[in-house]
Amino acid sequence: TGKTTVGKIFAKVLFKLHLVASPNFIETSALKLTGQYLGQTKEIVKKQLNKAKGGTLFIDEAYELGKGQYGREAITTIVESMTLEEYEDIVIIMAGYEEDMNKMLSKNQGLKSRFSETVRFKNWTSENCLEFFQNLSSKESFLLENPLRFGELLQNKWSIFETFPGYANARDLLRLFKKTKTEWGKRMLKRSSPEKILSITDLNTALDNMIDQRTTKTERDENEKREKQEKHFNAKPKMATDGDSNCNSAK
Repeated sequence: TGKTTVGKIFAKVLFKLHLVASPNFIETSALKLTGQYLGQTKEIVKKQLNKAKGGTLFIDEAYELGKGQYGREAITTIVESMTLEEYEDIVIIMAGYEEDMNKMLSKNQGLKSRFSETVRFKNWTSENCLEFFQNLSSKESFLLENPLRFGELLQNKWSIFETFPGYANARDLLRLFKKTKTEWGKRMLKRSSPEKILSITDLNTALDNMIDQRTTKTERDENEKREKQEKHFNAKPKMATDGDSNCNSAK
């Protein structure tokens, strides 16, 4: 959906409005901010904050900060730093899927209160997706076999992607374009004079492969979630004994 691109533009606007001292834009992600041992995460977060001084720090997939001990350590460090005069000249932007972001923010009221402004990005329409795919093709001098049928196929099957968890507009379309080129490359291996024309078959095969992969992953994730729930509900409760000092006596 272009969150990072908008973030970069926003950083330039803030600079031109003299709200920050520099157009400096530091891009990172939640996973890059978390360490592998206690104390390392704080060092990593501080390093990124120092790099962004006077400008903007952009944290992508920020919802990952709500997971695990080191993610929580990163959140604590960010909240603490935002109260210090040393970092008062930094604008911090967190980006991610809305539902996951809300869950992450709800785990730390201090963090939630400091991110009161939200910009929501709507999913692309099928027309947007087709236009983006055509632009990618043009940049690499590819022609479409039958633009009308090409567009119909893309629009019809792309609607399936919108139902999958973690649907990412531009990212998924870039992946589709690469897979379509791969199918084109397979066809050209059999030809003595390759032509840069993406066929309906190239697109259809790429779409089917991506849908199959995403469907399998979604089913696997759902099965794992179901198994965890079953283990939780089927777990036998521990029987209280005289040695259990923390158990209340039954009345």
